[in-house]
Amino acid sequence: MLIFSAQLLDFAFNPYSILSFTGIVVNLVLIHLVLSRGLQNTTTRWFVFFLTTLVIWGTGEFFGRISANPTAANFWSFLTAPGFIIMPVAFFNFALSYVGKEHWLAGYGRRLLLFTPVLIILFLVWNSDYITIHRGYHQVAWGWETNPQSGPWFSLFIIWLEAHFIVALALLINSYRKAVDQMKKKQTLTLILGLLIPLVGGTVTDAIFPIIGVSAPGPVILLTSALGIFATFAIL
Repeated sequence: MLIFSAQLLDFAFNPYSILSFTGIVVNLVLIHLVLSRGLQNTTTRWFVFFLTTLVIWGTGEFFGRISANPTAANFWSFLTAPGFIIMPVAFFNFALSYVGKEHWLAGYGRRLLLFTPVLIILFLVWNSDYITIHRGYHQVAWGWETNPQSGPWFSLFIIWLEAHFIVALALLINSYRKAVDQMKKKQTLTLILGLLIPLVGGTVTDAIFPIIGVSAPGPVILLTSALGIFATFAIL
């Protein structure tokens, strides 16, 4: 047990970990900025929850990248799971609240429909190789990778994840079209532009690349942090 614990804390500097660390710092600063204005409404609370999932994801990714052995890399990959699995649901709820449709989730049935897949996917990620692989780790320039990079159900997970952001985008576009107040239109347009950054860039680097077996450092935590910056600017 002592040897195993020592392995988990065996770190070595990796310059690519700066990407993850930057994402953590950026989102912590954004959380502070939003909290300084208070949590008076549901929209703000969901947004802070969304930023918190990015901090959790970034923290696991940071320690995974500086891990000096595959055992540690695998352990820290488990910490990333709650972050990237809960993240799309958190943003979807933020978008619903922002456009004034939070009543859609007022019933227990709809809440179960939305959150049950989160628990199922989290269980699968932590206890199987269906979505993410926990064996065959090898060291690359930006940390550690597995071979293969993704499990047989990874594509289904990506479809589920992307669906939340696509529907959120549709809600925001519809809100933009209907908005009469110019300030509201500018605020919503800022959110739309911010959402397109991880939706397009992150889909390529962290979804399509692993599926087709292309090895590359995943910058999606920074791309999603850019969404956080745009959204914070719009909210404040």
